[in-house]
Amino acid sequence: MFPSHSRTPVIRALATMIAAAVGCVLAFSPSHAQEQQQRWQLFRTPPENARAVWFAQARQVSSQLELERQASRQVTRVYASARQEHLDKVKALPETREAFQQFMEITAEAQSALEKALVEAVGEEKGKKAAAALGGFSFFFDNMMADVLAVQDKAVGGLLQYQEVFNKAFQEAREAGSFEGVREKLEAPTQELRKGASAIYSEEQIGKWQEKYGWFFERMLSP
Repeated sequence: MFPSHSRTPVIRALATMIAAAVGCVLAFSPSHAQEQQQRWQLFRTPPENARAVWFAQARQVSSQLELERQASRQVTRVYASARQEHLDKVKALPETREAFQQFMEITAEAQSALEKALVEAVGEEKGKKAAAALGGFSFFFDNMMADVLAVQDKAVGGLLQYQEVFNKAFQEAREAGSFEGVREKLEAPTQELRKGASAIYSEEQIGKWQEKYGWFFERMLSP
């Protein structure tokens, strides 16, 4: 389910990405410095909703490992605690080139401690698999996931808003004793709902979504 590799490849991959980011910051001309600095901050700074991202990561891994509810909660607590401790230490580092090595040392120590804690929480086999999946301690991927979650949240919000508009339109129609005009009220919200689905689904998934739910909207919007 997850590769049973050691932490070494994870550390090397993280080091390579951060080293590349640092190199870009130092190599570019001053006109590009601000843009490159912003990119470097993706490696240096977590998203504002970091804890929500960590919880989502832990829940996903727990689900893939088919952990029971109590074990899943333990994984979430252990992981969130480890990430917060790592973040606090990283925040204390000075903004210098020399701090990079300290950053990597702190990260390696955090990865080792996380694996140990997860093994204690859910056993050696699943603990090590969870550590392999969660042990990157990468703010870059935290930021990426935060953006994914934001798109999902927007789509969920759009669905709830559509449901509200839909219910209101039909309630008003029932009270008036006529469903004339309902189609017009739902046409624009339905298009927005479809756009929201397109933002989180691939083309193939959209096809399946349309096959499963499209008949409903076609019936609602048919003249």
